[in-house]
Amino acid sequence: MALSESDLQYFDAICQELLQATDNEKRYAADKALSEFCKRPEVFANVHLLLERTLFCRLVKVSWFNFDSDGEMQFQVAVKRVIELNEGSMESCSIAVELLRSLVLEMGQLDQSCLVGRQLKVAASFRDIYLLDIYKVSIGLLKSVAENVISFNVEDTDQRSLLVGVLALSLACLSFEFASSRGTDERDESIVVLIPSSWRDVFFSFDVIKLYHTIYMHIPVVEELALNCLVQVASIRRTLFDCKKRTEMLLEMMESVIEMLSSNRVPSAPETSHHFCLLLCRLKNTHQLSEFTGASCFDKFVDKTADFSVKSFMTVDFPPGGLHYLLAYWDLMISCLAYFRDGKNKQALEKAASIITRAFIESRLERVDVLQENAVRELNDFTLLWDQMDQFSTFCRYHYASSAEWLLQSFDQLVGAYNMSFTQQSESVQTSIVESKLVWTLYMIGSAISGRSHSVASSGNDSKDGEMICRVLQLIRVTGSTQSQRRFSNIMEMAYLWFLHQFRKTYLSDNSANSTDVCEQISRSLGLPEGNSVLSVVLDKVLHNLKTFVGHEDLILHSIELLKGMSMGYKASKTLLSLPQMQYVVANHSLDQFLALSRDGDLKTLKLRTALYETLVSMVCYVSDEELSDRLKQFLRPLTVAIDGLYDVISVNDSSLFFQEGSKKAVTALARDLRGVFASLSTKQAYGTAFELIYPRCFQVFLRACEVSDYPFIPSGMFNPFDCQLWYMDSSVVSPILRFCIEIGTNRSQRVQYSLSVPTGYLLARDFSKLITVYGSRLLPTTGIPQEHIYNIRYKGMMLCFAMLRSIFTGNCINFGVFSLYGDSSIDDALRMFFEMALDIGREQFLVYPKLAKTYHDFLEALVQDYVVFVTNLKPDVLVYVLQTLLDGVNSPNTDIVIPACATVDKVVSHMYQRYYGVGGEAISVTSGLMENDNSLKVIREKPQVLQEVVTKQWKVPFVVRQIPFKILSSLLNAVLFDECRCHYSMSRPILGLILLLEDYYSRLKLQLIVSLPPSQQNFVSELMDELTKLPRNLYAANKDECVYGIQAIFVPANSLDSLQMCPPFASSLSSSQRRLPFLRT
Repeated sequence: MALSESDLQYFDAICQELLQATDNEKRYAADKALSEFCKRPEVFANVHLLLERTLFCRLVKVSWFNFDSDGEMQFQVAVKRVIELNEGSMESCSIAVELLRSLVLEMGQLDQSCLVGRQLKVAASFRDIYLLDIYKVSIGLLKSVAENVISFNVEDTDQRSLLVGVLALSLACLSFEFASSRGTDERDESIVVLIPSSWRDVFFSFDVIKLYHTIYMHIPVVEELALNCLVQVASIRRTLFDCKKRTEMLLEMMESVIEMLSSNRVPSAPETSHHFCLLLCRLKNTHQLSEFTGASCFDKFVDKTADFSVKSFMTVDFPPGGLHYLLAYWDLMISCLAYFRDGKNKQALEKAASIITRAFIESRLERVDVLQENAVRELNDFTLLWDQMDQFSTFCRYHYASSAEWLLQSFDQLVGAYNMSFTQQSESVQTSIVESKLVWTLYMIGSAISGRSHSVASSGNDSKDGEMICRVLQLIRVTGSTQSQRRFSNIMEMAYLWFLHQFRKTYLSDNSANSTDVCEQISRSLGLPEGNSVLSVVLDKVLHNLKTFVGHEDLILHSIELLKGMSMGYKASKTLLSLPQMQYVVANHSLDQFLALSRDGDLKTLKLRTALYETLVSMVCYVSDEELSDRLKQFLRPLTVAIDGLYDVISVNDSSLFFQEGSKKAVTALARDLRGVFASLSTKQAYGTAFELIYPRCFQVFLRACEVSDYPFIPSGMFNPFDCQLWYMDSSVVSPILRFCIEIGTNRSQRVQYSLSVPTGYLLARDFSKLITVYGSRLLPTTGIPQEHIYNIRYKGMMLCFAMLRSIFTGNCINFGVFSLYGDSSIDDALRMFFEMALDIGREQFLVYPKLAKTYHDFLEALVQDYVVFVTNLKPDVLVYVLQTLLDGVNSPNTDIVIPACATVDKVVSHMYQRYYGVGGEAISVTSGLMENDNSLKVIREKPQVLQEVVTKQWKVPFVVRQIPFKILSSLLNAVLFDECRCHYSMSRPILGLILLLEDYYSRLKLQLIVSLPPSQQNFVSELMDELTKLPRNLYAANKDECVYGIQAIFVPANSLDSLQMCPPFASSLSSSQRRLPFLRT
C-alpha cells in the first residue's frame, strides 16, 4: 500500500519540526508523532520517495549559485531539465510535477538557522528565472484537462493523482512569498499576493479564472484545491493591472461566484465553505466598493451572496472560520455605505444588510434549539464570539428600527421564560436553552449599540438604543438582587459585562456625542435620581462582581477592565469619584470589601489585585497637587496598617507566627497591592508620599519573607525542599515581592529623581542589594530540584533579580561611586550575587530559556555603561564565562538578545582596548571609584597555555581563552557581511574595537575572506576592508559610525555576488551560526 500525498507532507512536516524546533516540548511532540507514524507497515517502503525529493530540492537550494568546472550553474540547469520532463509520458510528467511543487515550497521556506539573506537571494533568483515558467507548466496542464473535462476519468487513479499534483503546483506558485513584506501577525483575510509585473499577461492569455472555475464546476474531487487557487488569484495586488483589466477580472470573478451559487455546486463541505467565504472576503479586500457597483451583475452578485449567507447562518455545522470570513466580507461591503452616493446600489446593499442582520439574529437563536446544552460551548469561546459581534455591529444598524424592535421582542419573551425557569428547583435542559438564547440576545444588543459609532446617528435610532439599554439594565438589577435565589451562570455574567463595555464606550465615555438624551431616557425609565445616576448603575454591577464572584478569574478581570475604562481621563475619573459608592470604596478598600479578591482565593485570582489597585490609585491621583498627599495617605492607610501588623510579628522574639500560612498569604497580597499602587504613580510628589508611608518596614517584612521556611528549625541531614516548603522556593511568594521591587525601582517619568538632599534612590539600591543577597544565598545551595520545576523555583526568581538590578542601574538617579567611596559594599554584594546566579544557571540554560537570557543581557548592558570596571575586575574564569555568554548572545536568533549583547561587547571591548594600550597595572576608575586590576588584560595578552590551564580547572575541558574575542569578531563579521540581520547597526558597532584589539587576527581573517571571493571582486572588497584599518585609532562614537558605514559598503557587494557559495561545516565545537563560512574559522 502506497502512502498518499498528504501522508508524505505530514512526514515532511514532523521531520522539519523535529530538526528545527527550538522548543523542547515541540521537539518531544514531533519525536512522538514520528515514532507513531513509522509504526505503519507501508512507511519504509514508500518514504524513500519523499527523502529523494527532499534531498534534491535541498541540494538545488543550497547549491543554487555553484559553478561546475565548465563555468555553468548545473543546479539551475537541473531545474530546467525537470521542467522539460512534463512533456513526456504521464509517469515522467507526474514525477516532474511533484519535484517542481516540492522545489517551489522549498525555495519559499526560510530556515532561520542558516543565512537568511542568502536564502532570500536564492528565492529571488529562482522567482525571476523559473517560477513563471513553472506556473505556465501547471496552467498548460490544467488547460488540457479543462478542454477535455467531460471525458476526464475521475476513477482513474493516475489521472486523478496527476490533476491533484498539478493544482497543488499551481497553488504553490501563487502562494510563493514574492516579496518578504508580509507581517507575521497579518490577518488571513487581508493578505495580498504581490505577484511581479512580468506575470501580468499570463492571467489573460491563459484565461486563468475560467480555467480554475471550470475544474471546480466539473471535477468535485479537486474542488478545494481549485477554490484555493481562485482565492489566491482574488488576492493579487491591485496595481498589477490597469483599471480596465482590473475591472474585467473582477467581473469574471463575480460571474464565477454567481455561477457557483446558482448551480448544484454551491460549496457545502466544511473546508470548501471555509475557502469560499475566504474568497469573498479577499475579493472585497482587494477591490473597492465602487468597482463592485460598476459591474453589470452587481445586483445579482449581492442577492446570491446574501442568500448564501442566510443559508450558511442557518447551517448548524458551518465552520467557524467560514463564518468569520463571511461576516468580515459583509463588514467590508457595508462599512463604506456612509460615504457612498450611488442611490440604487446603496439601497440594494442596505436591503442586503437588513436581510443578513435578521438572518443572523434568527440563526443564533435557532441553533441553540438544535445544539441544546452544547450551545454553551460556543458561548464560552469568548475570543471568537466577541470577534463576530464586532463584525455584526457594522451592518446591523441599517433598517435599524425593525431590527431593534425584533431584538426587543425576542428579549422580552426570553426574559419572561428565563424568570419562569428559575421558579423550578431543579435545573433542566429547557432552562439551559432559554439561558443560551438570552445570552445571544444580550451580545447582539450590545453589538447593535456599539454600531452607533459606525453609522450616522439619528434621534430615532438613539431612542431605540435607550429602550434596549433600559431593558438590559433592569434585568441586571433584578438578577443582582435575587442572586442567592438563582444558579450562577458564567456565560450570562460575561454577556452582561460585554453589554456594559459597549454601553460605556458608546454613551458614557468622554468622547460620546449627543448622549445626553439617551441617559435622560434611561434615568426616567429606571426611576433614577438626577446626576450621574446611569454611571452608578454600571458601577454597582462592577462592585457587585468584585464582592460576589469568588474564584471566577475571567469575570473579575473584565469587571476590573470595565472599571478602568470608566475612569480613563480626568473628567471621567472626577465624575466616578463623585459617586457615593466610589467614595466608600476608596475609603474602605480592605479585604472585606472585595471577597472575590481575598487573599484566601486561588493564585490566578489573587494576581488581579494588582490591576484593581492600579485602577483605584489612578483615580485617586486625579486631584490637585494640594490635595494629592492627603488623598494618598488616606487611601494607603489600610496597607500601612497591614505592613505594621506584619512588622510587629517579625519583631517579637518568638517569630513562629510568621511561619503560618496566613502570614504567607498576607505578605503575598501586600506585595501585589503595593505593586499596583506604585504602577499608577508617575509624579515625584505621589511617589514620594507613598514611599515615605511604606519605608522601611515594608522592605524589612519582604526581606524576612525571602529567608524563612515554614519550620523555624530543620535538623541537620534532614533537609528536603519538598518536605518542608521554603518561602524563598515558593514562586507564589517570591515573584510578587520581586515584581513589586522592580516596579518601585523603575524611574518612570523621573519620579525617583529627587533633589540632592533626598536619598530615595540610595535607600532603594541598598535594600535591593540586601534582598537579592539574602534570597540568592538561600536559593543557590538548594539541590535536587526536578527539571520540570527548575524554572519556577530557581530561574524565575533569578530573572526577576536581574530585572531589579537593571531598574536601579537604568534609573539615572544614583551615583554608584558613592558606595565604594564610603566603604558601603551593598552594590558590590548584589553584583557578586548576580554573577554567582549567572554561573549557576549555565550557558545551556540561557539557550533553553530566551526570556531569562534577555533579562540577563539587558542588565549586563546597563551594568557596563557606567560600571564596566566591575566586570573587567572579575576573576579570569568568571570573566571568560561572561564573554562566552556574550558570544552566545551575539549568535542568538532573537534580536532582543542580540542588541543588548552587542552593546555590552562594544563597551567591554572598548574598555579592554583602552587598558591594553594604556596604563598597565592597577588604576583607579574615576567614574566608578573602584580599584581596577589586570584581569581583563590577561584575556588579551597572557600565554594561551596558562589561560587554558585556568579554564581546564574550572570546566574540565581544553579551551583557549583567547579564542573568545576571535569568535565574537568572526560571528559579528559573518552576520553583518553575509546576512540581512535586522540589527545590522548594533552588530557593526563593536567591530572597530575588536579590529583594533585583534589586528593580527583581522588580517588573517581578511585574507581568508578575499580568497573565498571570485577574482573579479577580490581587489574591490580588499580595498574596502583595508579602509577599516586606516581609521583613526580611537573608539569615539563618530569613528565607530565611520566603521559602520564602511562595513555597509562591504556588505552590499558581498551579498550581490552570484558565485557566493555555501561551504561545508567545520569545527564541531562551534555553534551553527559560526559554521557558516570557512573564512570565519578561528
